[in-house]
Amino acid sequence: MGPGFRRDDGGGSHMPMLLHLFIRLILILLGYGLATVASGVTVSLIFAFAEKTMASEIPGLIAFAIMLIGIYAVLPALVTVIIGEIRTIRRRLYYIIAATLIGMVLPMIVGLDHWYILVGLGFGPVAGMIYWAVAGRRASYRPST
Repeated sequence: MGPGFRRDDGGGSHMPMLLHLFIRLILILLGYGLATVASGVTVSLIFAFAEKTMASEIPGLIAFAIMLIGIYAVLPALVTVIIGEIRTIRRRLYYIIAATLIGMVLPMIVGLDHWYILVGLGFGPVAGMIYWAVAGRRASYRPST
């Protein structure tokens, strides 16, 4: 193994750096995906209830909301994740606040009614908790010693 592949400060066996980064990437993508699905389902059901949507249209509405949230939230979520990984932020509150802010700003960007901003207060904390549970609680681009 070449230099930089293994982080070794003289204290025993460490996980290879590339393996650690690969595992972190998988956890980050899984956490983002699950948080996006939870957000999409929540927004879709609120919209379906408010607009009295037919039951047969709800699965398509859910798929559309998941896709829309996944696309528009990726950049602010990526910034949040990069900061969390570099600074080793493992606090739930960081991810909850970030997801809530993203959830409140996203409807303004997409051009939805003003009350959808309040929906971000509902699904933002849930999305933040889901991401934290999957990836955020072990945030660090460096392998633990």
